[in-house]
Amino acid sequence: MKEIYLFFDKEELFEQEIQPMLDHLKSLLLHYDLPFFFAVAVKSEENGTKYIYESHDVWSTSRHMKDDKIPGFIKVVNGFKTVLPVSFLESDKKE
Repeated sequence: MKEIYLFFDKEELFEQEIQPMLDHLKSLLLHYDLPFFFAVAVKSEENGTKYIYESHDVWSTSRHMKDDKIPGFIKVVNGFKTVLPVSFLESDKKE
């Protein structure tokens, strides 16, 4: 069966309506020193998908969070391939 992909182009909409709000949100998050990561797909076409990424994480400093998932998100965005843990796969076999 051939996969059916979603095609759209919302780059202009994003720039005009969403980016200003996102800039404000980002300034608040930075002001209050809250780590964040987000990704927005703004365009999807036959050749690929265009994303806008923003992040701020304490991993770049000497401070660390107990369960910091943000570096993992960034790794995936940069092409890191995830692999399910064996324990997860084994639990699937039990059902």
